[in-house]
Amino acid sequence: MKSVLSFIKTHPFFAISIFVSSILGIMPFVIYLTIEELRWAAFVFLIPLCFVALICFFALKTQSRKPIVTNIIATLLNIFIIFFVQLYLCGISILLILWCSGGSFDNPKDYKKAKSKIERQEYIKHFPAEIPANATDIQLHQSYGSWFGSEGITLKFKADDDYIKNELSKYKYKKIVDHDLYNVNESFEFYTDNGRILANHCKEHIIDFERYKYGCGICVNINQNEIIYYYSYPD
Repeated sequence: MKSVLSFIKTHPFFAISIFVSSILGIMPFVIYLTIEELRWAAFVFLIPLCFVALICFFALKTQSRKPIVTNIIATLLNIFIIFFVQLYLCGISILLILWCSGGSFDNPKDYKKAKSKIERQEYIKHFPAEIPANATDIQLHQSYGSWFGSEGITLKFKADDDYIKNELSKYKYKKIVDHDLYNVNESFEFYTDNGRILANHCKEHIIDFERYKYGCGICVNINQNEIIYYYSYPD
């Protein structure tokens, strides 16, 4: 304990730097430990702390016998702490925040909330304001807020013929693709980061589309009374 106190008195700035870095590392470590899905990331914050602790150990061992060496170590560690440790911790924190800033929904009860999380609202105007009360076999998959801004939402359910025909009559389409007619992927999938929805023998009504950027529209399978609203904005 005396050697530690002596070291702090001799190198106060060094001690303060160690304290600040320790707080910066310990706080996110504890926070991430309390979040079940992020516990794996908590231990990332211990890496620089272990490195700092190792250098501190050698500094304490050499301060009485080789004070010049201790001063050099203290100076180097100060530089390391200021320009690397904090930068490392802040960088990791930002990346983890970005990684965790997204989310997903797959419960139809969360449909309105799922829609509200879509950033580019202009591409989901064709989605219904709410799921019809008489809709059956409802499926919802949505994801938002990925690292590079990707997002997507797909809603599928069964409805009567009048509802489907009325929905199709509301919009103008850039292209209509009958996947059965062209024998192209009789069954294909709409998918987001958290799930996928199978589209069987459907006719795709494309409202808007730009290759490799985004796409939105409505798919229908009249024989099965199925309608699928989709929007995708990949990375």
